[in-house]
Amino acid sequence: MENPFDVASKRIKAEIEDASNLTSRKWEDLPINCLVLIFKKVEIPCLTLSVPFVCKSWYEASLDPACWKVLDLCTTDLRLPDSRFAEDFKCAYYVNKFSLRGFLKFLIRRSNNLATHLFTGDIYIALHNKRLLYEECPELHIISRNTVTFPPEQLRQYFLKIDATMTSNFQKGGTLKVHGFGIRDGTMASSEDIKM
Repeated sequence: MENPFDVASKRIKAEIEDASNLTSRKWEDLPINCLVLIFKKVEIPCLTLSVPFVCKSWYEASLDPACWKVLDLCTTDLRLPDSRFAEDFKCAYYVNKFSLRGFLKFLIRRSNNLATHLFTGDIYIALHNKRLLYEECPELHIISRNTVTFPPEQLRQYFLKIDATMTSNFQKGGTLKVHGFGIRDGTMASSEDIKM
């Protein structure tokens, strides 16, 4: 029977050899599925502006929709049009103009319409952008610090119904009054100018 200390010593030596082999490994040689598991945890700014530009295998892994299922915009500076993120995004992807809607479309495409959660933090997402998100990503739940929490499906139905109602009203020449101002045919006017 072998001495337990010898067994432990052999095991430790083997682990040290394995560890030294790991340090000589190259990150770009990791299998794509391992990279995807790592990139799923990476924040949006890094996933859009850094990871795809490291090497070909990282770029390919960053295109996997699994990396884009949970979208956390809380750490993304989307103050338009002069944020550092917006400027870096325009340079990296050769776009002339950065808009929140365009960026949301980018996220939808990267997720292959499979995004399940969007954390907006303090970022305001306008109704027409929420409609786009809900229509394009059927499983999406938008979570914001600014809104009351409702069951996700109820919230989805609410936004789609309101948007459909507003769209049909504007097409019929209808109006909408909000806090002393109204919107008729897509233009803002004071409430005195609008018939209710």
